[in-house]
Amino acid sequence: MKRIYKTAHVEKRDGQYHILLDGRPVKTPARKALVVPWASMADGICREWQEQGDRIKPRLMPLTGLAKTVIDAVVPHRQTVIDNIAAYGGDDLICYRAGEPEELLSLQDAAWNPLLAWARDELGVELLRIDGVMPLNQSPEDHRRLRLEVAKRNDFELAGLHNLVTLSGSLIIGLSVAVGHKSAEEGWQLSRIDEDYQIANWGEDEEAAAQAKRHHDLFVAAERFISLSK
Repeated sequence: MKRIYKTAHVEKRDGQYHILLDGRPVKTPARKALVVPWASMADGICREWQEQGDRIKPRLMPLTGLAKTVIDAVVPHRQTVIDNIAAYGGDDLICYRAGEPEELLSLQDAAWNPLLAWARDELGVELLRIDGVMPLNQSPEDHRRLRLEVAKRNDFELAGLHNLVTLSGSLIIGLSVAVGHKSAEEGWQLSRIDEDYQIANWGEDEEAAAQAKRHHDLFVAAERFISLSK
């Protein structure tokens, strides 16, 4: 899309922050005004619009994209979003280990066992682990506790957490980043144990590397979005 506006700015009205382009409100895909509750988030979104060149590149506007998702998808479907995020706890990446080779299993154990211990101590869940890919049945009580942990988040935090979890494949990694136990970079590396092992042994595909870079950037942006959602 070609850039047709000259300036972007923030306007505070009734305790909310509106993002405007040449005085006109930015709209979501559902044609709702892009409005957020925090000045710092509004400034970050506004900066994304200001930094666009002659053509608008949505992939360079992750805060804008997440804020639109909140308004159009999370607010009207909050319980469904919570259920979708919490479901990852029943099939969490860090619960599945390679039976072989031993080198990969050792890498997984070193990276993920401390996360399982953190989930036990801080979240009160004792997640099972297995070697291989056979489905695991985590306890209903652990699933209930994880869902309650997800449901604590406001709508904006939920949108960021959704990206952290879906991009990493792990509810525990996502929560550890969301609460500041792990940085975004640490969380990303923890989610890439298998892929990095394969790259070290077999090399990296150019297309896969480009996709991983896009996902990394979205993951980091999700952590920033959560930090601005308070």
